[in-house]
Amino acid sequence: DQTEDVMQQDITTLEGDLGKAAEWWLAAQQREKAVLMAAAQLEQTKALMQQDIGGLESDLSQTAGWWLAAEQREKAVMEAAEQLRLTQAVLREDIASLEGDLSKTAGWWLEADSELEKAREEMAARVAAKELEIANLGEAWKQDLAMLVKEAEAFQANFNGLDNQIRGA
Repeated sequence: DQTEDVMQQDITTLEGDLGKAAEWWLAAQQREKAVLMAAAQLEQTKALMQQDIGGLESDLSQTAGWWLAAEQREKAVMEAAEQLRLTQAVLREDIASLEGDLSKTAGWWLEADSELEKAREEMAARVAAKELEIANLGEAWKQDLAMLVKEAEAFQANFNGLDNQIRGA
């Protein structure tokens, strides 16, 4: 009986161990299933990550292209700004030169205006002198003409007298 009890205990222990083993086996199967599902999810995640990495690499390549284009635009803008600065400097120099030329020209105009006024005054004086000279010459000419008329009249009278003498003789 004792043996039977021991065997019963052993069977009970074995059943308990078998139950525990079955539980462990079920738990192990569940863990294996969970691991396999996790592995499948990991593979899916890995595939998605590789797609994301590919997309990111493409985006990075595109961004690098944009970056290079932006750098080129920035360089072009900087070059244009430098050209503008140089052009402004040249224009400032040209404006300063033109202002100097304008100042000189204004001085020359003032001087020319003064010279013109002097020339007008001299011309007016010359015209007045010529008018006086012409008036004096006209007066002298009138006197000379009057003398010539008197001489012509005297000559005519002498001629007439001589003509009369010659005809009367």
